[in-house]
Amino acid sequence: YDCALDFRRVGQGLGHTGAVLHVDFSADGRVLRSSCTACELLYWEVPSGRQLGRSSQLRDLAWASHTVVFDWGLSGVWP
Repeated sequence: YDCALDFRRVGQGLGHTGAVLHVDFSADGRVLRSSCTACELLYWEVPSGRQLGRSSQLRDLAWASHTVVFDWGLSGVWP
């Protein structure tokens, strides 16, 4: 595939203070979560890129992948 020809940006999420390392989509594709070098876990509406502020409301959401290192399921693992 050719990134320039086969893909286009539909949204942009601004908010991390560190470089983004991990990205996951929800199973239904409506939410994206990302973690960064500043230990932030942020949630985004797809495709608008609007940041979702209440992460506690998303803790039971099914995810298509699990690459972020900070997650509700990992609560208690990190000091």
